[in-house]
Amino acid sequence: MKNKGGLVTISCNKDIHNIIISIKDTGIGMDEATKNKIFTPFFSTARKEGGSGIGTMIMQRVIDLHGGKLIIESKLGVGTEIIFQIPDMSRRKS
Repeated sequence: MKNKGGLVTISCNKDIHNIIISIKDTGIGMDEATKNKIFTPFFSTARKEGGSGIGTMIMQRVIDLHGGKLIIESKLGVGTEIIFQIPDMSRRKS
């Protein structure tokens, strides 16, 4: 991908039940139609850059296996934020 001078921000937080990881960029963002397709196997907007179209599907599956939640917020022309919520396993009793 070409460097366009955008910004990527990664943050980690905790609430009472979850570990929350946010990855936010100031890239091109996505329209609703694209956002609704990103978990479809082999759907890609980055074929020219070598994207295979399975990354978000794998990401969703791994988070599901951990009992978590994946939230994607995006606005065309503004950027995208991907939020992972994974249960805080340290709070589980042995």
